[in-house]
Amino acid sequence: HRINLANRDQYVQSALDYRLHEFDFQVQAVVEGLAKVIPVPLLSLFTGEELRTMVCGHPDIPLDMLKSVAVYKGVEYNSPLVQWFWEILETFSPSERSLFLRFVWGRTRLPRNIADFRGRDFVLQVLDKYQPPDTTCRRATLASSS
Repeated sequence: HRINLANRDQYVQSALDYRLHEFDFQVQAVVEGLAKVIPVPLLSLFTGEELRTMVCGHPDIPLDMLKSVAVYKGVEYNSPLVQWFWEILETFSPSERSLFLRFVWGRTRLPRNIADFRGRDFVLQVLDKYQPPDTTCRRATLASSS
């Protein structure tokens, strides 16, 4: 069919109906998925931003929260190496922090609050084969002076 003056209103209405409902199937799948986590009637209690944060986590990465849940293995939390790590991370932009988290943790955002970290430790570990720079330099100096 061709669009003409006689059928243009019908065409516009059909196009609107199509566009308004073209994702109904996908939206229904999302609603069903959310319904497994939270009762659908409760969704209206949250803003879009609150719901996104609940589902996806914090968009910015508060380092204080990350520090508070960090677990240290093979290194003390107050060692120069750990202090240097946190200082460097503080200089990162939000997008760099997000990329860092993706690289080391497989996620780009932090959980909403500390309680939501359960079972998801952020581990800072120094492997046995790694020697912090000050120890390596001291050993190199001792080796060269003997």
